Amino acid sequence: MSKMITQLIDGYREKTWKAKLLKQIAAMSEEELDDLSQRGIYVIGHGRSGTTMLHDLVNLDANAVLLGESNLFLHFCRRRFVACFNEQHARNDLLRSKSLFISNLDDSASAMSVILELSKRWNRLGEKIAVHPAWEQRYYRRLVDFQTAMFFNSDYVLPVRDPREVVVSFMKLQPDLSRDQCIASYALSLRTTLEIYFQFPRCYLFPFPWLFDQDVVKRLLDVVNLDADIPEGMISHRNVKTKASNCPEDVQPLVDVYNAIVEGVSQETFRIAEGSLYNCRDELARSLEEVASRYGEPA
Repeated sequence: MSKMITQLIDGYREKTWKAKLLKQIAAMSEEELDDLSQRGIYVIGHGRSGTTMLHDLVNLDANAVLLGESNLFLHFCRRRFVACFNEQHARNDLLRSKSLFISNLDDSASAMSVILELSKRWNRLGEKIAVHPAWEQRYYRRLVDFQTAMFFNSDYVLPVRDPREVVVSFMKLQPDLSRDQCIASYALSLRTTLEIYFQFPRCYLFPFPWLFDQDVVKRLLDVVNLDADIPEGMISHRNVKTKASNCPEDVQPLVDVYNAIVEGVSQETFRIAEGSLYNCRDELARSLEEVASRYGEPA
């Protein structure tokens, strides 16, 4: 009985969330939606996979702003979005940069009004989204649904890193997290990455080791039409000491998917040539869901 009640509550939550999103979209013109989608740029990946470095690199372009983990897909209806966003970063003692502090807007401004206002200030607009082990199951679906509705034609940079390194790095950063939590969230994150990559038209995969090759990084910025001069010393081997550790045999599917991406993606296009990975994507998704179910709640 309790499981049935939980399912009913979850179903109601999702219907309510989608109804709110459709209401927000209806308040915007078709031209506004298309313009935002075409000019959008997003970095989406699991935490500890290079999302912060890529966020900083995108923001080197004077005509682009990539918000730092504003999680628009969750907070698009929040009335005091500006106040909440600024307070979140103030607590983290972060600088008041264009991506971490929203200036010249009333604290009570909603997320959607912020998006429209920022689109007037910068030619490219988006955010960094770092998946965290504390995410609820429904967040992954909401993320894809929101991006599809609002930013389907945007540029997506999708960093990936050896799952064993991610788990070790996350547990060093937050020892209170369990290994199982980290493994389950990485599996769901990787499944979401592949879903976005295969369904959205302008996606670019970026393996973590490439962050330390300045020529490759410059090529990525060129591919997504960003104009940025990388300061000397900005690209460093931070986190490079985190090495892959032995993992349970059940986690091997994560490693296999990661290796398949790294082996298939081109440093020229940041895309994977159509072939085996495309043909087996449903099988890959199922194996990732099995890992997520084994180490967390059923996906």
